[in-house]
Parts: sequence; C-alpha cells; structure tokens
Amino acid sequence: MEFFLRRIHNRAEPEDLTQEVFVRMLRSTEDVARPDAYVFEIAADLLTDRAEAAGSAGWFDKAVADLDRVLKTNPSRLDALVYRASANRALDRLDPALADIDMALKLAPDSAEALLERGNIRRLKGDIPGARQDWLRVAKLAPGSAEEAAARTNIERLDQKDAPAPAATPAPRQ
Repeated sequence: MEFFLRRIHNRAEPEDLTQEVFVRMLRSTEDVARPDAYVFEIAADLLTDRAEAAGSAGWFDKAVADLDRVLKTNPSRLDALVYRASANRALDRLDPALADIDMALKLAPDSAEALLERGNIRRLKGDIPGARQDWLRVAKLAPGSAEEAAARTNIERLDQKDAPAPAATPAPRQ
C-alpha cells in the first residue's frame, strides 16, 4: 500500500488499488520468480490503467500525473511513454510529447503506436514530410491494425487541400 500512498495523495484510492494488486496476483497463472518485483509491476499496471481511463475521459492532466508516477518507477515503460506523449499532445504540450516519443522509439524503433504518435506530433508542429514518413512506416509495419487505419486516414487528410488535425492515436496495448 505504501507504493500507492507515496504516489496518490488521498487515502481511499491506495487501499482499493492495493486490493486490486492482490486480486491480480491471486488470479495470475504466471510462475513468478520475484514476487516483490511482480507486485510493483502490477501496481504500475494499475496506475497506467487509471491514466488511460483519465485520458479517455478527457482528464489529460490527471493522466499525465499518473504516468509521471509510473515512469518515475520505470522510465523505460513503453506504453506509459506513448500514452503520456498522447496526453501531452492533447494538452498542446508538443515538446514534452515529442521527448517521450523519442525515448519510446529508442526503446522500440518499430513500435507502430509510437511512430503513429510521432507522426501526429510532427504534423501539429508543421513537419509534414516527417509526419508522412512516420505514417507510411506504420502502414508498412502494422498492416491490418488500428494503427495502420489511423495512419492511412492521416495520409489521406494530408493530401486534402485544408488538412484537418491527425486522427487519434489508438490506446496503447498492454
């Protein structure tokens, strides 16, 4: 519970989240070599899930705050980097969003989610050739996926005279 108490500043949520950690551990069929590390991984998963829910509800500042907490514990967590970049983009904080995506792409250069998000950020920053390049790479890397569909929509929008904003990035998968 102390993990959550240090990261969440009210008393009710840490208890609920701690209970959820135990429920997930009991339901797990994985053979866990280090239970202590596994507990922290589940706790980070719960904060990431909470951030995704906050972002889906339009509470991007709350999403960023939760993802800051996750990334403080594990700075190389790809899904949290991509989702925080998306939330920062929604808040028009393009430079921090791009920094997160750059880190994500260092960890996973072929991540369709990260490339799609970088294309969206590049488009908003006015880098049309860079955005197109990222979206074409997404289409090549992830045929038939939601990311490919969003990338193709974005490319079609670029080809229109008055190009609207890029299509939304699908929520990162766990």
